[in-house]
Amino acid sequence: MNQFKKLAGQTVIYGLGSVIPRILNYILLTPFYTRVLNSVADYGTHSYLYSFSAFIIILLTFGMETTFFRYAKNRGIENVFTTSYYFLLFNALSFSLIVLIFQVDIANLIGINNVKYLWYFVGIIFFDVVTAIPFSVLRYNEKAKTFALLKIVNIIINIIINLIYLWLIPLLIKKYGFDFGIFFSQENLLEYTFRANLIASFCTFLLLIPHTKSYFKKFQFPLFKEMIVYSFPIMVSGILGMINEVADKILLKYLLPKDVLAFEQIGIYAANYKLAALITIFNSMFRYALEPFFFKVYGNKDSKDIYALISKYYLIFGAFVLLVIVLYIDIFKFFIGSKYHEGLHIVPIILFSNLIFGLYYTMGVWYKVIDKTYFSAYFSLVGAILTIVGNYLLIPIFGYTGSALATLICYSVMLFLTIHYERKHYRINYDYKFMITLILVSIFIVILTYLVKIDNIYLKFTISSVLILGYVIFVVLSNKEIKDIVLTYVRGKSSKS
Repeated sequence: MNQFKKLAGQTVIYGLGSVIPRILNYILLTPFYTRVLNSVADYGTHSYLYSFSAFIIILLTFGMETTFFRYAKNRGIENVFTTSYYFLLFNALSFSLIVLIFQVDIANLIGINNVKYLWYFVGIIFFDVVTAIPFSVLRYNEKAKTFALLKIVNIIINIIINLIYLWLIPLLIKKYGFDFGIFFSQENLLEYTFRANLIASFCTFLLLIPHTKSYFKKFQFPLFKEMIVYSFPIMVSGILGMINEVADKILLKYLLPKDVLAFEQIGIYAANYKLAALITIFNSMFRYALEPFFFKVYGNKDSKDIYALISKYYLIFGAFVLLVIVLYIDIFKFFIGSKYHEGLHIVPIILFSNLIFGLYYTMGVWYKVIDKTYFSAYFSLVGAILTIVGNYLLIPIFGYTGSALATLICYSVMLFLTIHYERKHYRINYDYKFMITLILVSIFIVILTYLVKIDNIYLKFTISSVLILGYVIFVVLSNKEIKDIVLTYVRGKSSKS
């Protein structure tokens, strides 16, 4: 129980570092961009470029974050830090040089008409890569508060600079006739969103230096060879996993019919994808806390029971978040501009996709702790193939809805595969009966919500609240441990009164 309390505490703090930046992004930047940028196509370009950067960051970090946790305990944190940090620094510098040399060709290849965008992304990617291991050090040393603070500072800087360029300067020009000359152009608002990110990433890099400068020692080449062997399957699975996560936004540009404005469709798809961000945030909270926790409890006599309970509770809370978003979609939809509302129908599909992916991650602990990380690459390869084939077949028919369906199919198959092989190599007694029932109940509630149309908003919210309450009651009555906690709490309150 103490281990769960500690994990819960770490999850909450890491959640602050993950949730607060994403919520600020969710509440401020996403609504801001979808209303202020010059066009829906600009927001589509914004999402399109960040999809490419996600692939590149996975490639350049090479799975070293997980590898760091694997080796830090037994091989010395300073040795592991130095070796992994210098490797990532080399990767980041090499990539930056290649892009700057071939910038025009790369811009033409990916269909971007402004080479400046690439300059900003070189800088953003560079600082994201070289700060990966310093952030891992904070996580390993359980400095969750520092981790959270730096993540929050990063997004605050990003937001402030965005507000200066996209709101304050245009306001000063419009109302007071200020002239900012060559430093500002109303036509370049998209560029300024990238500039804000670059400045924030650089500031984060500087703030991390005091926390890691004492860890530098001599590069350990024998250790590096071991770490590369361990991390390579993780990197491959990361690349393949990123295909599952962001390739849809890239493929939309090439698979939509010629008469469709691709960047506009990408913009609508990406904005509605952001409405499912709370599940992604929830997944991030668990991932940051769980990855070091998985390895630390491995070998304990009750480790398998702990892993089973973690997945069960993840599903309980994740499904709750999903239902809140779907049942109160009439509120959440105002977080994006009205020009993007035509894509609201994909939100439940994306929510279920992200919930299943989070379950895949928590139930995939077995191959990490027994050093069979090649299974991760195998599962991700299957997922990547399904993503590409699914998008290829479904986008021409259903547009961006086809991308959402392909994502759901991909993650569902990956979850099935990890369960199948876990039962062969590291059997964990999950409460499958309850977990399957919970998923079916959640699906039923969502379908019911879409089938029964209610025009009165107050009546609709009342029914939604009743359904949420029904879900909570079902969870409590279906779980002895939760029911015992609730009864103990109620009895304690009764005795005091």
